[in-house]
Amino acid sequence: NWIKPVDTTHDSQTKRLNNLYDGAALSTLHRRFDNKMAEPGTAFLAAYVSRSTAFKTGRILNLSVVPRPGMARQAFEQAYDILHTFTARGLTAHEVEDLITVLDTTKTTQAANDKTRSSGAMASEMLSLLDGDGVFLGSADGIALLDAARPGLTQANLNARMKDLFGGDGPALTHVGDALGDFDEGELKSDYQAVSTLSPAAYTEKVRKPWPYTDFGPAATPVSHTVDKDFDYGRYVYPNGVILNVKPTHLTAN
Repeated sequence: NWIKPVDTTHDSQTKRLNNLYDGAALSTLHRRFDNKMAEPGTAFLAAYVSRSTAFKTGRILNLSVVPRPGMARQAFEQAYDILHTFTARGLTAHEVEDLITVLDTTKTTQAANDKTRSSGAMASEMLSLLDGDGVFLGSADGIALLDAARPGLTQANLNARMKDLFGGDGPALTHVGDALGDFDEGELKSDYQAVSTLSPAAYTEKVRKPWPYTDFGPAATPVSHTVDKDFDYGRYVYPNGVILNVKPTHLTAN
């Protein structure tokens, strides 16, 4: 855990943008954890960073590592090595490009979804934000926030946000398990001191494969179209045997 004083400033666009940047950068860190998990010989089953706020007390950043049985030490070392490299050397240009793509896609999706927002869902969101001293954003304001965020999705800004995010007091180290084995309090502390003082290795990105599907051929007309009245959906069958089921939603503008 890394702990910082609670932020008592009022809600603002700057505060929301920084929160968005922090989440975007952490999503990249999680992708690095996921890539490592996919490699043979990885000692951890899961690794992730979560953010929370203790009411009027402090902001808490928590790195959780779930080791494979009997591999607690190796799991900690592998996960912390990824974190150490990430915070020291920052995001790559390709990773920032990916985040920009995600933001643009999110904006397009949100604009489409906002046309059929559920009144019940909006009411629940408003009450939840009210309970947590938050502010509800309307559709236009939410999209405007994404537009305002785009110029700040740069390597320099995101890397600065990461240093600020992990700049609290700590870390406070804990090891939870049925049996601690040889990774007790003293060993955990000494292992942390050893891995944290190592020079962070350069991050090697995986080779990006080009997207091979650039031509899907001419458009085809369904050979048949039937409607299932009991389950209220339409079925389209195409010449190549592909079947498409389409179920409409009958929403009322309110």
